[in-house]
Amino acid sequence: MSTIHLHAVLIVTAITLIIFLLVLWAKRQAGKSKGQMNDTLNKMIKELLLNISEQEVFHNKILALDSSRHFIIVHKADEVTSNIIDLDNVIDCKVKKLTTQVSKLRKGEQIKTEEYIRKIQLSFLMKDRSETDVTIYSEIEDGMFELATLTAVAEKWQAKITKAMNVRFAGKDQR
Repeated sequence: MSTIHLHAVLIVTAITLIIFLLVLWAKRQAGKSKGQMNDTLNKMIKELLLNISEQEVFHNKILALDSSRHFIIVHKADEVTSNIIDLDNVIDCKVKKLTTQVSKLRKGEQIKTEEYIRKIQLSFLMKDRSETDVTIYSEIEDGMFELATLTAVAEKWQAKITKAMNVRFAGKDQR
């Protein structure tokens, strides 16, 4: 019996060590991604002379707003990409939810249709009537467990952007 217990302890120890190493590796990778995103944002700040007034960092994106009303997103998927939106050219900002409908049919029951959120985007309506969409949540990249958190983030940033736009409009009315 004692050799069985010894083998069990060794197996449990080996599994624990493997899990620990995987978690450590994942944290290092996340740190590298955040470092790459911060480098990209800092490069944009220097090149465009931005003055960041608000910033929020997530595992695969950075959202920022500068004092001259630019909205910045730095995103890391396979590589780091960035977008900057001049809020002086924006008429409206809304939260857009892209969904997929799935129909389920079980024997003896009616068809049930369920709707799943695939993406949550901030949708910017530009003065030229074009739309620019910025993805805040993607089911594939972020996973379903991030849906509630990133929905709240999208709504919060939509309010911040709308407030920055309202300040712009109020300033123009006073001239």
